[in-house]
Amino acid sequence: MIHSTWDAPSHSRLACVLSCERKYFNKYILGLESPDQFPPAYMGQAMHVALEHWHRTGDSSGARTALDIAWGGQRFYGDWAWVSPGHADIVLQHYLESKHTQDWEIVKLRRSDLDASRLLETDVQEDSAGFLVMAEASFVVNVPGMGPVNVRPDVLLKTPSGLRVVDHKTTTAYLGAKLYNRTKFEHQLRLYALAFSALLGQPVLEGACNAIYSGFNAGTVNFKGKRFEFYPFDYSPADFEETKAWYRSGVEKMRYMQENFTQHDELSAPQNPGDHCGYCDYGKLCSAPAALRPGLVKINYKRKVA
Repeated sequence: MIHSTWDAPSHSRLACVLSCERKYFNKYILGLESPDQFPPAYMGQAMHVALEHWHRTGDSSGARTALDIAWGGQRFYGDWAWVSPGHADIVLQHYLESKHTQDWEIVKLRRSDLDASRLLETDVQEDSAGFLVMAEASFVVNVPGMGPVNVRPDVLLKTPSGLRVVDHKTTTAYLGAKLYNRTKFEHQLRLYALAFSALLGQPVLEGACNAIYSGFNAGTVNFKGKRFEFYPFDYSPADFEETKAWYRSGVEKMRYMQENFTQHDELSAPQNPGDHCGYCDYGKLCSAPAALRPGLVKINYKRKVA
């Protein structure tokens, strides 16, 4: 049995350990969960649930219901009071009514289409016709030259030029090519492409960001800007080699953390301070004196249940 949180690392786990080892230690080794969530990230998570329903079923009313259920009773205040289920629903409604994704052909597969020698685990349900719909479909794949990888791309599309992996990016920063062009040099979509190339036995050379602007003015009636943009990227062999090296570096750091820091105090793990600290769930622990940390953990965090 593959334990995908460790034996088959995901992009989020790899990115975390390569960004800040102390955050990785708190989140994945100690298993601390903070109730304090960054409001735009919370909205993005709820939107992803709604988009998953929409792209799997085409049911717009069901997608909006899924958004409400995913949102639950969470409310935000002060500067983030506008981050609400009503605001998110307005953005989602515009998305569902737009022509933004109407020409998408989402890939549907049968289990026989998958390379059984590469597929280690899967968490995806068949539809009524026996197809696996490639929207939020989770796989653990043995990728040549890398090893097991846990991937869950938001959508896998069929295009005239081949297959394309797509990730939804909700953002409160206004859309622009400058913001998303840098994604071409990041590893998430390449990791997905490598995994699906191995799983399907055919090259996946394209990735894309489906960018959804959900900022403050996106929920206003008179908003005239763009709520949605699509940024496609082509990948070269050199791009994939870069991502393989990134993967190996992350796995090496994960293994070192697992073997050397399990029994240590959280501040013994190396910290990588930067702008990301302002959005880190564990900032209170980094800044507190050692004597106060156990109390902070007890009050502000809970342990993940395996």
